[in-house]
Amino acid sequence: MREELGLFIESLKEASRDHVEVDPSAKVLTLSTDMSCLMVFGKKRIHNEHEQKGFHAIVQEGMQLAAVFNIAYYIPYVGALDLQGLAKRMKIVSKVFDDMFEQIIDEHVDASDKGQHRDFVDVMLSFMESKDNEFQIERSNIKAIILVNNQIIHIYISKNNA
Repeated sequence: MREELGLFIESLKEASRDHVEVDPSAKVLTLSTDMSCLMVFGKKRIHNEHEQKGFHAIVQEGMQLAAVFNIAYYIPYVGALDLQGLAKRMKIVSKVFDDMFEQIIDEHVDASDKGQHRDFVDVMLSFMESKDNEFQIERSNIKAIILVNNQIIHIYISKNNA
């Protein structure tokens, strides 16, 4: 994490030296996404061959969709009409997240035999594979935990940087 913060500061110094305009919100979002990806997935960049936007953009879009005023919350019978198009957009974002998380879990399953650095996903997979637990988790549980964990990290970082 210290290395990521150092890279962040260096990029700001470089932009300052070159007199380049910087969007601090975008920089902090990139930093927080990279840090949370490192903690959870063991790598900074998450790529999905089906998604051109990239992980940062999908996280940002998901957070924006979660924060948008949704008339269906207040007038439930209007929800089926999806007048704002939010349900459609959320389904697209959810599918992208699901595909990415499936890919990440598959990569961790494939790499588990190679004795690489263990991260959060590896710990969750060990719970899934263990038969000694009093409760069993499945891939869908791991994906949900990853998503919630990632959102909590982003909210925490956003509030502390505000």
